Amino acid sequence: MKRKTGRAKYFVNLGWSFSIYIGVFVLILWSADWAVAEGGALEKLMAEVGEQHPAMRAQQAMAAAADAGVDGARWQFFPTPSFSMESAAAAAGDPNYQGDNQIFLLGLSQPLWTGGRLFSNMDKAVAGRSKAAAGLGETRLQLSMRVVQTYGDWLTAHEKLAAYRVGYNQHQQLKKMVVRRVSEGQSSQSDLLFAEQRLAALESEISVVEMQEYIALSRLSQLMGRPVVLAELTAAPSPSPRVDEELTELLRRAETVSPVLKRYQAQVEEQDAVIRERKSEMWPEAYARLEWQYGSFSVKGSDPETRVFVGLKSHFGAGLSNRSAISEAVSQRNALVAEIEIQKRTINEQIMTDFATLRSVSQREKALVTARERARVVMDSWDRQFLSGRKSWQDVMNSVRELVQLEVQFSDLSAMRLVSSWRIRLAVEDGVKEKGSHD
Repeated sequence: MKRKTGRAKYFVNLGWSFSIYIGVFVLILWSADWAVAEGGALEKLMAEVGEQHPAMRAQQAMAAAADAGVDGARWQFFPTPSFSMESAAAAAGDPNYQGDNQIFLLGLSQPLWTGGRLFSNMDKAVAGRSKAAAGLGETRLQLSMRVVQTYGDWLTAHEKLAAYRVGYNQHQQLKKMVVRRVSEGQSSQSDLLFAEQRLAALESEISVVEMQEYIALSRLSQLMGRPVVLAELTAAPSPSPRVDEELTELLRRAETVSPVLKRYQAQVEEQDAVIRERKSEMWPEAYARLEWQYGSFSVKGSDPETRVFVGLKSHFGAGLSNRSAISEAVSQRNALVAEIEIQKRTINEQIMTDFATLRSVSQREKALVTARERARVVMDSWDRQFLSGRKSWQDVMNSVRELVQLEVQFSDLSAMRLVSSWRIRLAVEDGVKEKGSHD
């Protein structure tokens, strides 16, 4: 009777240990909500990758180059200076070269009318700057998405590991108990083998999940360009952001702020400018040129000469190549317009998928809560029935394993909610503008 009372207390402690585990899990979630005011680990990682990653520095350099391109296009409206110097060695009797042996020529050329070429070139440069700015935002979004996904992989592994380790400790206690029962002749040797088999299976699961956690940390380290350690992530947990908007509003906002769509729209504007630029080449360009000449090959010691020219200059290509170039540019523009529609559908698909995932997580969580409560009741009941001889040792082991598996499923749902909600938040919110960027 004393032994039965001790075993009963053991199973009560077994149930309480799972309750304590759940309490710790809830406490972690509550502390995550509290820590968000300080900025969780995930938020800090996203901010860091947006500042330090080489892809961001490359895009920033491209944005600076686009700014320089706008300045260069603006300078095309100004006069173009020129300078030349020539020396001639002619025969003594050449009538065309009886003057100076060397002349200097200074010039200043100014376009008067280009058929819109200069303005088209300016529009193209401005569109290129917009494209570079959108590319910067797109790179930041992609890096943030990668950080979120990798953090979610780590969170899944980390919480699964906690659930498996709790279950492993419980199975170890069950093994100790069955060892005593076997030595006392109350259980068969097969019960001990069954307990050892379950422990070995849990050890295998723990090894796999530990490797998954290590891989996730390694990927985060590569993204950050520095070691990311476990303590850094567990010290400031990041909660899942709230998603209260309706799906239609989320889709509208995602299309409005998407840097991908902004980049393609800028490319369309850039291609429009290319079309106007190539059409302007069908027209001659009017220009004025002012020249100062010092020295003359014809008259020795002549005074400096000043000349003013007004003329027309064509930019025709070979044959009908200008018209072909215009057709090419129009086709490229049409392709970009179609690509915008493709990207809209891709963005909508992502938002709809993540939104559906969030709804599914909420529904599954309710079902899992009910299943977990019932699993605890079943485990306690089977513990008592085992002590009275109405349930087998396998039933007891299965009830403990089922509760562990339910906790593992909760870990999956937790990570799914975090990843999906953060993906939606990143997709519908404007990224932080770069300092010195142009609107």
